[in-house]
Amino acid sequence: KKKFRNITIFDFYKNDEEVLNLILKYLKNKNISLDIIGVMKKDQFKEKEYFKKICKNHKFNFIPNNYDDMSYKVLDNYKNIIGIDSTMLYDALARGRKVGFFSVRETSFIGHQVYFGYPYNNKPIGVCWTNRKNFNEVKRILDYLLNSSFSNYKRDMKDYIFNLTYYDNNNSKFS
Repeated sequence: KKKFRNITIFDFYKNDEEVLNLILKYLKNKNISLDIIGVMKKDQFKEKEYFKKICKNHKFNFIPNNYDDMSYKVLDNYKNIIGIDSTMLYDALARGRKVGFFSVRETSFIGHQVYFGYPYNNKPIGVCWTNRKNFNEVKRILDYLLNSSFSNYKRDMKDYIFNLTYYDNNNSKFS
């Protein structure tokens, strides 16, 4: 039986800012721009201001979520996608994008860490994922995404893609 602890919203998101700043440092060194896809359908202004506060000295493009759930289709415009513990990342993986996962958020399970691909995967670090929040890990993952071909990425992630995701364009199987 798992034991639980109460965590605050602050506890849950406290590592996001640190990882985002490490990502920004990497992108600045490589002269690569950052687009952030918002998740909030309401309070989009607050969400954008939240990212402005974190990204003080960095330019970024904020793409607000809309009510038609087009954010998922926006992913199709990108070759490389990175994020922190998001179902949208798994959707991007299923849609055939190269995705980097940072699993650094707190959990309410005592003595238990949820890694990329949980419960299928129980490795804290892999070819394009990590549970560590340091620059070397950010660099390792982003270098891999930027430098690997799509065919190599698919080969390296074959088992994970097959066991974690399924993309049914237009829900044809459901229909």
